[in-house]
Amino acid sequence: MRTFNKQISTNVPLNANYNSPYVQLKNIYTYSMAAIITGTPTGSLKLQASNDPETNDTQTNSTTNLPPTQVPVNWVDIANSSFAVSSAGETMWNVNAVGYNYVRVVYTDASGGTSTATMTIIANCKGV
Repeated sequence: MRTFNKQISTNVPLNANYNSPYVQLKNIYTYSMAAIITGTPTGSLKLQASNDPETNDTQTNSTTNLPPTQVPVNWVDIANSSFAVSSAGETMWNVNAVGYNYVRVVYTDASGGTSTATMTIIANCKGV
């Protein structure tokens, strides 16, 4: 079983909207995302998914002889993953039976830029 645990964001200020770096879910069938918040945020968190094509690591660009790089640009909110945050703490999403290619965490600020809270995000993924 392939497992990886990666911190994808560190101490991100929560005084503005934020989209985390994406996590590629190639051959992953279950994952969890933890958002660790310090301070007093005023906003909401949610997960977004993308089905944009994955980079196929077995193919190379004939010009550069490097694997192609594709960055997802089309994102969809994952149903029932959104909730308001107004205090420090840790939030975790645990997702099974993953059918999409990428996932990210989205924070929407409602403080008007006055929050001094921060967020760290850790992804834990398991697959083949």
